[in-house]
Amino acid sequence: MSIVVHKSVLVATSKMQPQVYNPRRITKRKFNGLKRSIRKNGFVEPLVLQKGTFAIIGGHQRLKAVVEICKEDKTRVPKLPCVVLDIDTRAAKLLNIALNNLTGEFEYSMLGQLLQDIQTERAFDPDEIAVSGYTQAEIDKMVAKAQPPDTGDDLAAFARSVTLQLKFDSVEERDTVRAILNEKVQKQGKKSGTIVHGLLRRKR
Repeated sequence: MSIVVHKSVLVATSKMQPQVYNPRRITKRKFNGLKRSIRKNGFVEPLVLQKGTFAIIGGHQRLKAVVEICKEDKTRVPKLPCVVLDIDTRAAKLLNIALNNLTGEFEYSMLGQLLQDIQTERAFDPDEIAVSGYTQAEIDKMVAKAQPPDTGDDLAAFARSVTLQLKFDSVEERDTVRAILNEKVQKQGKKSGTIVHGLLRRKR
């Protein structure tokens, strides 16, 4: 079987859609190193996008680095080379996991949640498991870690718990809330539950 070599095209960054489900995280030191590399060597690795929506499958950190560099230098953000794939959202999420598994580091609670979302839609087939770079046992372990403790209906058990499970009407609502909370956690240095508590008290 021959290897498919995808051609890259230039895409305006304003069309690109970062994905809140993206579980890759990068330290400040590594991110600054990425910016230095782009300043020195240019933008050498294409982003990977989903056709139609231009959802980012691979390259969130590189896009962020380019935007910050241009902001610092007060220059216009250029169009960037991208490989645009005609695949559905499920395949895009699986490819996001595979790319990060090979080259990046994960926020494992978010990775477990992402794997659970995919698996809830339907069970992984053998090919999808192989592409992800994980075994089914490893996937099950990460999904289990993403689950909050089961407090059941027992009020006493709930009172002893320091976690709370929230339910949403859609995945989009959940991902939006998670993204906002993650941003506030990083800025304020507080637990997400503490932030929610403060917001609710203000609304009373």
